[in-house]
Amino acid sequence: TEALQSSVILDLLDAGFTTPSRKIEGVPIFNQQAFSKRIKALDEKKLRAIFKDKPRALATIRNIEKIGYTIDKLEWAKANETEIWRYFIDRELLFNTDPKLLNRFINPAPFSKFYLELDSESPGRIGQYIGWQIVRAYMKKNDVSLNKMLITESEEIYKQSKFKPRK
Repeated sequence: TEALQSSVILDLLDAGFTTPSRKIEGVPIFNQQAFSKRIKALDEKKLRAIFKDKPRALATIRNIEKIGYTIDKLEWAKANETEIWRYFIDRELLFNTDPKLLNRFINPAPFSKFYLELDSESPGRIGQYIGWQIVRAYMKKNDVSLNKMLITESEEIYKQSKFKPRK
């Protein structure tokens, strides 16, 4: 239904990158986060109709509501963005296809699982937070429409975002 499609797309936009509810073996975690088949299947006319009044509405939603974090958890993510990014890059997790990574960094959980002492301090779904920052950087640095972004491959979004974590 259109309501479901709208919800799926808003989830993608609001949380940066969402993941399908089921694990897809052999597909890089970044691809699973970035685009579901349902979104790619929507045609441009449907996207325009769904988002006709949404940009103004999205602008009024606070970031804690978009990502589903408390203020403290969002502040923790911002303050530790560089370390999170380094952890993902050093361990080559960004395009890794290991399905276990979904439970560690994407799926809803009380905290993310770095397997470090700081785990209990971290918010769950930290991979979605990082994906959100990549999409934000991409949209800021590239003059593309929402529709174009939705059909762009995740690796291309990553490359063109030139994402650098906060220091």
